Amino acid sequence: MTPLALQQRVQARDRLVQQAEQVQAQLQMDVRAALASGDLPHAQVAAEQHQKLLRDLAESLRTYQAELHAQADELAAAQERGEQLLTRFSALFSATPVATLLVGFNGELVEHNAKAATLFGLRHRAGVARFLQRMVDSSAYQLRVRPAFQEARDTGASALDSVTFMGEDGRYFIGELHIARLPGPDSGQMQFACAVIDRTEHLESLQALQVSTDALRQSVALLGDCARLARIGGWQLQLRPRQLHWSKELRDLLEIGDEEEATLEATLARCSQRDRSVFATAVAAAERGEAFDIELDMVSA
Repeated sequence: MTPLALQQRVQARDRLVQQAEQVQAQLQMDVRAALASGDLPHAQVAAEQHQKLLRDLAESLRTYQAELHAQADELAAAQERGEQLLTRFSALFSATPVATLLVGFNGELVEHNAKAATLFGLRHRAGVARFLQRMVDSSAYQLRVRPAFQEARDTGASALDSVTFMGEDGRYFIGELHIARLPGPDSGQMQFACAVIDRTEHLESLQALQVSTDALRQSVALLGDCARLARIGGWQLQLRPRQLHWSKELRDLLEIGDEEEATLEATLARCSQRDRSVFATAVAAAERGEAFDIELDMVSA
């Protein structure tokens, strides 16, 4: 039962009460007129008719009153459930480990949790409105963030990555913005739940990893040049799954063509007859996690 339906029931009950009052007043007028004219039978008939009307109205009124009590209880229970849901939502909103903002369609910051206050350096400022436009790079807001809000309004949700945010403490950071439309009116009163995830450290780690990868690639290239100049070849055996790799320098030293597949059997075949068992024993030890240091005679093509 909605508040509007309950209000309509109350109005219907009030109309019944008004009708009962009107019937009672009409009864008094009819009886007085009959008594004044000395027409007692007419007064008795009028009284009986009006009493029947009053009984019918009273029965209808009792029915409406019982329904109103039941509907009032139902509405009170619904209101209690709504308050419980609101309490749970408030607790979740406050305790979530992600910076969460409640934003109006005009960009006004309606509410925020403690994580958002920390992330954006928000200080308590009574009576001062905050707007998301001032917390995001201006060009990014117009080109990306505002269209994302329009998308969330139409579809229910949207998300952006690599958004430049600005905190009130002057700190800039790069993060993700997730927007979800909240149930409510379709007018300018519409609100959105926004989650902001700081990815600055993640991006810095990726950048550092890229720098390390580039440095490693240069080191590998330098090591390859040194191996080529020093005529040093190498091989690598992956145990699971079993896979062997020959370096370019080893192929050049042993005159192995690029078309030949690198296998352990092919490597053993290039060892001298007396060293094959030594090499096979060393590989078996490596598979058990043991190191080895051996010298072999190998035969080129």
